[in-house]
Amino acid sequence: IHRMIVGIVKKQGNFKTILDVGCGNGLLGELLIKQNNRVFGVDIHEEKVKRCCEKGIIATRIANKCHLPDSTDSFELVTCCEVLEHLTEPDKMAREIKRVLRSNGLFIATVPNMYDIKTRLAFLIGKWSKITYGANLGHIRFFSKKTFRKLVEDEGFVIEKCISTGFASYLPRLFGGLCYIFALGNRLKKQKMFQDFNILLGKVFGWTSLGGGLFIVARKK
Repeated sequence: IHRMIVGIVKKQGNFKTILDVGCGNGLLGELLIKQNNRVFGVDIHEEKVKRCCEKGIIATRIANKCHLPDSTDSFELVTCCEVLEHLTEPDKMAREIKRVLRSNGLFIATVPNMYDIKTRLAFLIGKWSKITYGANLGHIRFFSKKTFRKLVEDEGFVIEKCISTGFASYLPRLFGGLCYIFALGNRLKKQKMFQDFNILLGKVFGWTSLGGGLFIVARKK
């Protein structure tokens, strides 16, 4: 997902001001800084904010999960990856993101797909699924492709892309093992090959709603 975002940033041209909502340990922010962008971040975890600052991200800890401390019209791009599913009111966060975005600014967001093919099959036979206690890593909101689009569109964004992703993650041992063989045991090459294959599958099958994740690119008008 991070490579997809970096690719979009490259195509759009470098952004001077980027905000990463839920910046975590700064993995995405660090990649964006390497593209000569000025990256800001917010997170609720103090330790993660410190790690981001060490990587050159201008990070701030926030206590209110649905309020951003930044001024209106501050950023050209806002990313929000694997965050909205943890919020009681994700619509309020989407509204806040729109507020801090400049006119014509870009919003990129990802969430897990509740209706991926693996979960659909699990429901049919009554097995472990994404909403089983202990399996959802604190997720309290569950999205389909349709409801994710609705969340973003209801806040006034114009969606430019909405796809499902993460198809290779269904069989990580098989694909990971094959990539490791073709990479001749080189872990970095293996990781890149696995990511490339995952991105390829997303391009081919992203129009479906069956991938493990959902990826939206939207613009503030």
